[in-house]
Amino acid sequence: MKYTLNNDHGDIGAKERVNLYLPQKIRMEADSILKKSRSSLSELVSYLLWNYIKKIRREELDRELEEGYKANHAYYMHSGEEWRHADSF
Repeated sequence: MKYTLNNDHGDIGAKERVNLYLPQKIRMEADSILKKSRSSLSELVSYLLWNYIKKIRREELDRELEEGYKANHAYYMHSGEEWRHADSF
């Protein structure tokens, strides 16, 4: 089975060299997958980091939206109450 890495991060700038230390088991598993996907370790790490960053940003946004909804709940309830009288005409 061939795996492909979806490069959905587009052109996000120049590349930088980074040195990593990986546990041997992780490196061996990654190498096994990379042979099937014909991708490099750099591509895999970029793909995984980018998706992790998107996940964290999405969670942050969800949390901020929830906090905003909670903070403004009383205002929205009061505004709805004011319009209820207008709806009765």
